[in-house]
Amino acid sequence: MGLIPHSKVAEIRDRTETPGVLNDDLVAAFHKTQSFKWDPKGGFKLASGLLSPFYVDCRTLMAFPHARHVVAKNALEVIGDLHIDCLGGLEIGAISIATSISDYAYSASPRREWRTFFVRKQPKDHGLGRLVEGVVQAGDRALIVDDVLTSGGSVLKAIAAAREAGCTRWRLSTWKI
Repeated sequence: MGLIPHSKVAEIRDRTETPGVLNDDLVAAFHKTQSFKWDPKGGFKLASGLLSPFYVDCRTLMAFPHARHVVAKNALEVIGDLHIDCLGGLEIGAISIATSISDYAYSASPRREWRTFFVRKQPKDHGLGRLVEGVVQAGDRALIVDDVLTSGGSVLKAIAAAREAGCTRWRLSTWKI
């Protein structure tokens, strides 16, 4: 097990369907933070139950300020023209991604003031007992982000919770590798 070989980086980059998302800066950030693991023999069990020869560890990636900046910059290039009010997704992976994008968009020109939220895996049994944390208002247009998409189960849960919290329209953005 280890970092993905350089020969595989180009192959994975070529498979990316969204232009500008998996660019050289993002590949370098994954490499520098050792957030992309490769194990062609044993593989990694994913949340969906599937096995994969690689593992994208966005929690580690997003722990680094330079990587958050690269992720947010790339995301804004792709979603900057969307008319949304807020963005969020399922805990834990989407929290830092949504927050980084929101912060970067606020400092960009034109300035966008996108609120953030996250969906818990289950409501807390104390405090306000919410499933959706953050600020979502009735009629909001939301962008749902996720760190890695395999089966789509967590994204569907986040979409359902956002709808229940009042979002009337939503879009989806996720890592596609």
